[in-house]
Amino acid sequence: MRRASVATVLSLALACAACAQQPAAPPKPSPSSTASPTAAAAATLAAPSTPPVRVTNADCPEPPRPADQFRVTTTAATWKLLDLPERPGALRGGTPGPGGELWAVHDKDWQQGTPVRLTGGDWTDAGLPPGMTTVHQLTATPGGQVWVATPAADAWQVAVHDGGGWRALSIAAPKVDNQPSLSGGDGGWVSYADAAVHWDGARWTHLRLPEDQGPEVGTEQPLRTPYRLAASGGEVWALPYQGSRAVRIRDGVPQQVWFELKIDKRGAIHDNQGGAFYPQAVAVPGPDETWVFGSAAFGTHDSVDAEDTAAGRLVALREAGGRWTCTWGPFHREGFSDTFQDAVEDGRGGVWVATDGKMWHFADGRWTGQPLPVGKAGRPIAQVMDLVRAGDEVYALGAIVTEGTSHAATWRLTGS
Repeated sequence: MRRASVATVLSLALACAACAQQPAAPPKPSPSSTASPTAAAAATLAAPSTPPVRVTNADCPEPPRPADQFRVTTTAATWKLLDLPERPGALRGGTPGPGGELWAVHDKDWQQGTPVRLTGGDWTDAGLPPGMTTVHQLTATPGGQVWVATPAADAWQVAVHDGGGWRALSIAAPKVDNQPSLSGGDGGWVSYADAAVHWDGARWTHLRLPEDQGPEVGTEQPLRTPYRLAASGGEVWALPYQGSRAVRIRDGVPQQVWFELKIDKRGAIHDNQGGAFYPQAVAVPGPDETWVFGSAAFGTHDSVDAEDTAAGRLVALREAGGRWTCTWGPFHREGFSDTFQDAVEDGRGGVWVATDGKMWHFADGRWTGQPLPVGKAGRPIAQVMDLVRAGDEVYALGAIVTEGTSHAATWRLTGS
């Protein structure tokens, strides 16, 4: 999962908690494969002609501010911190490889990324591809290849790993004037700027994403934002870093989903978010069930520190049988910074979701939670960047932060 720069500190805290993972300046990719097709071979996936799905407060009426509908109860730990040699930095961009093994990007200093894979219970460096000094994005294609990309001056550098090592690919890429941060890759999908592309082993498919998120709060200017991708249960979602209009791709068909529900803005001061809901993570536990996790917030003023702050609450949206319902967390009047970092289906009809060093689980109609083990003295903090299924295993990837130092961490769900 989970990101790119956004316009304001408030939105950064609420909609993009792990934005610092994401590098800058992605030009538009063109096809890459053993055949190295050209940009002209890409097919355009047209936007649907039907109106977007709209999720509003009529679907999800907001309960009173003190209400906590999650009612998370603490359970015994089921996540195990893998005892691995310390690596500075963090792990992100987890994806299962062709054989079910886990791949990821190791960010040594939030700037330099190296592809790694979990082999024999340990992370091993897969090495940097020829000509690359860092890797920004990693994904596995349905064609059975792992490929990485990093932006260059007017094109992407792309390399593919097909079992024997990295092989650099030559691609043609038209220059993109608007070059925000490169976003996530899942199942052969990669997003950049206001578009997403998919490589199926034979050709690229190109999908235009909404160019703006409607008017920015307090202005008449359109809010433009890059997207990150979330793949789960056969669906791919393009989630905006700042904004409420997402795109769901199911069976190759894109559909816009506009989350128009808002929270009561009593107490809003210097507000630039308008109480809007921002989607942050997606999990699809079944063919007729989708969860979208996020937060809704507005700007206000801290009565103690006399500084601008945020007020808001966490929200989980569930679609079942075409009907949307919501679970609301308690309202935080000041200092709200909670986010859902990532989510994943548990393989048994439930979902796991990471938030602020804790793991929440929904199964059998109730929410339970547990802190992630950190295995260190002092006051270490667990920070999750990605939740990913690889074969029959479920992993959480991220870092353990202690007194300003960060070391990559991997947790595995026991019994998965």
